Amino acid sequence: MSFRLYHSRASSWSRVLLVTLLISPLLCVASNAQDLQLVFLPTTPSPGTVARFITADGGSFSTSDAPDSLVPVESDNHKYTLLLDQQSFRRDKNHRFALDVYVHTGPRTYNGGLQKFSVWEDAVGAFPDGLADVPAQISGNSGLDTVTLHIPEHSDDSPNLTLLKQDKPYVVSMGSSQNVSIDLKNSLTTLHVLTTPEVSITATQCPQCWSKLSGKILRSRLGPGDTTSLVIAFDPNTLELLRRNLLPSSGDTAQEDLTLTAVSRSELGGIDVQQYFQHVSVRFSPPPQFLFLCLLVGAACGIGMRALLARQQQKRFDWLDTVFQFLLAFVVWLFVLLMYATKTRLSVFGYDLDPTALIPAVLITLLAAGGTSVGSKISEVFRT
Repeated sequence: MSFRLYHSRASSWSRVLLVTLLISPLLCVASNAQDLQLVFLPTTPSPGTVARFITADGGSFSTSDAPDSLVPVESDNHKYTLLLDQQSFRRDKNHRFALDVYVHTGPRTYNGGLQKFSVWEDAVGAFPDGLADVPAQISGNSGLDTVTLHIPEHSDDSPNLTLLKQDKPYVVSMGSSQNVSIDLKNSLTTLHVLTTPEVSITATQCPQCWSKLSGKILRSRLGPGDTTSLVIAFDPNTLELLRRNLLPSSGDTAQEDLTLTAVSRSELGGIDVQQYFQHVSVRFSPPPQFLFLCLLVGAACGIGMRALLARQQQKRFDWLDTVFQFLLAFVVWLFVLLMYATKTRLSVFGYDLDPTALIPAVLITLLAAGGTSVGSKISEVFRT
């Protein structure tokens, strides 16, 4: 009887000891991870903007169950250790930037329980994405302490890219397809940018003047401050361009404005951002054969008008002088072209003429070949 009682009591103690051994690690985790609170303080990435981080308790974990990508950061007074999961940077179902952190009491070598916190960002305003020092407060059984995390801050409208376009219009030939390269820069200082290769291009003044417009970014990943090329393929509609650009215009005036749309996102949890680059100016130049034909027509018209005036005034027509004036018309046009290249402008009847345009080429050679008599006669017509 006494043996049975002893054996029954021994079995009961064995069960208690076994249950204690099984649940003691869980109790240890719970006791070491309980009552911890994590609060991030708002930051100001740029004037008029705010980046707030909101936390939610994600439960208790043992050290052995935690991810391998944790980076420990001790609090300022060494009361707590915060472990940042660098592989958790993501966008949640509401497209907010989110990440995970773990906290435990004591130094970073501690092997007890962890408390997980899910963190997501609430950004106000548009600012460039970048890495920032974000302060946070941890409170628990060991008291209040502060910690600073070096983590990304993202805006939904981050200006990731800068188009380094030239101030003057890009010159595009009317008669053939061609490519123009424009520098495109990653404007972020601390994050890489991933770009979508295709760029949408919209003509704002004359969509009918183009058979095709397309753009492509040569590099899909840009480091902080890196530059790549945006190549625009122009395929103009020659007949439509000739019809719309017959009248003379100032050589500095844009004849087309393009709007470029590029899509990019920053690394470490950025979101796709559409950027619109407006006022990419284009000026058209005629095909060389068309320009040469206009020079011939202008010189021929000038010689014809000169001969007609000489006949009206009953003057002798000098063929040698005519050939000289004809050749002189081309020399004058080349001189005007040289002046134009050095930013010197020629005004005729109130217009600043571009010698590479069709009608201005006709006027220049006509006046040069016709001489002063033709010029005076045309001025009289305009005055009347």
